[in-house]
Amino acid sequence: YSDGCMAGGFDASDDDCFAEYMTVKTPHGAFAGIWNTRYGWGAGQDPPYDIIDYGSQRFAREFWDAIFGENIKELGRANQDSKEDNIWRINELVMRFCFYEITLFGDPAAILKDVDFHAPEKPDMPAGEANGKINVVYSYESGAIDEDGDRLYYLWDFGDGTSTWSGPHASGEKTSVSHTWSRKGTYQVRVKAKDMYGRESEWSDPLPVSMPLFNCMPLLEKLIEWLHAIRLLRFPWEWLGAS
Repeated sequence: YSDGCMAGGFDASDDDCFAEYMTVKTPHGAFAGIWNTRYGWGAGQDPPYDIIDYGSQRFAREFWDAIFGENIKELGRANQDSKEDNIWRINELVMRFCFYEITLFGDPAAILKDVDFHAPEKPDMPAGEANGKINVVYSYESGAIDEDGDRLYYLWDFGDGTSTWSGPHASGEKTSVSHTWSRKGTYQVRVKAKDMYGRESEWSDPLPVSMPLFNCMPLLEKLIEWLHAIRLLRFPWEWLGAS
């Protein structure tokens, strides 16, 4: 879509216009385009010379509104809709010029195909130590698939008020980070992915991580020692060889 002057002037006597070179005269050119057969108008006739809501810009805005706002995907219908939506201003001189000169070069029945973009899939639950000790470095790993094949960034949340980004990584490639907890407790480690266009996945399932590691063996050893001492105090003759 062009607001330029004379780009679509196909009736010029000296040469073919730019629109023709961009479409039918170029083997691998555009399949369609909209150009002015005469002047493009970029401002109002009187101050403050509105360049956004007047002339060629006004028709361009209504064309893209037809495509994205009114879901009109046929090029011919979208171009016509842009003119119908401005019909109430047809008596303004510049708007009238634009109404007649804006021309579609290409098949008016051509349909613009929707392109579906996808957010990354939910990342795998982080893999790594689920029990540990404070002030010790632990590493965790996860990954996600992006259906569009976009490169991914990962936001890691360690459950202690801290987070960090890693990436970018190829779709499906594993990412790993390291973290240290400074206080005892149980934390939920989770991660989510974001592609390079800002589309984010949902959070992964969390991995509960306990700090510090609870080890029951020292307690059992102490208990056995206590029982042994109690028995020695209550039945000393057993240890003196009494019968």
